[in-house]
Amino acid sequence: DVAGVAAIQATDRATLTDYTTVDVSEAHGGATDLWLGTWAPADINSVNFGAALASTKAGATGGARTVSVDHMSITVDYSLPVNCTSKASGNWNVPATWVMCRGGIPLAGDTVTIAAGHTVTQNINTPAIGTLTINGTLGNTANTLTVAEGPYDKHLFRAELEARSAHWVAGRVPSFPLRCSARIRYRQPLQTCIVTNHKSLGTGATIREASFRVTNGSMTHDQLLVHFDEPQRAVTPGQSIVFYRGEVMLGGAIIQ
Repeated sequence: DVAGVAAIQATDRATLTDYTTVDVSEAHGGATDLWLGTWAPADINSVNFGAALASTKAGATGGARTVSVDHMSITVDYSLPVNCTSKASGNWNVPATWVMCRGGIPLAGDTVTIAAGHTVTQNINTPAIGTLTINGTLGNTANTLTVAEGPYDKHLFRAELEARSAHWVAGRVPSFPLRCSARIRYRQPLQTCIVTNHKSLGTGATIREASFRVTNGSMTHDQLLVHFDEPQRAVTPGQSIVFYRGEVMLGGAIIQ
């Protein structure tokens, strides 16, 4: 609760635990629960940051009851920003140029430093990196370099992406449009989305063995359009997007 309003929010995570005269310990939510959306450091550090807890009497009979809370702890799971630093002169899109990069080369939202004595040639259009510090030399070959204004700049967020080389592992090609959940990076909380295919392969096609070929054509070049309910931060071409229905993995594709 960052608004300073002590009230149960849109998603109620209540349990059916009975509070008696015996001490009870409970946990609500988990590491993958966003609790209403994306959180910025300023939200977590806000003086209004907290949690609301309410209890309901099981029946109408009997007198009033008071529920006492001994203590409440809030665990915040987060990922540290990445600081990509050049370790040699070279091209921007070559992993050998960089060290400490999660994707081998700088990805959207990363902090990037060109070290003294190094010349990095920007031979591709870069994603919206978080910050850029140039202690050496940046060579540009008429490509676009985008630097965001901090890790939560609007340019880092996209509600839609295209993906290629779809592989469906649930046994059948799903029907489109497909309403499901997806994640675009390891351990990211699942995000709800709608998936449509650019090149229809026909529904109900079955997978043949481990080659992921279907009876009416290869799935290797299937193009997908994914629209998220909420904009996603740092959508990165070349990374994988994985689709789920509940806890069941449906398949995946490569982000373009």
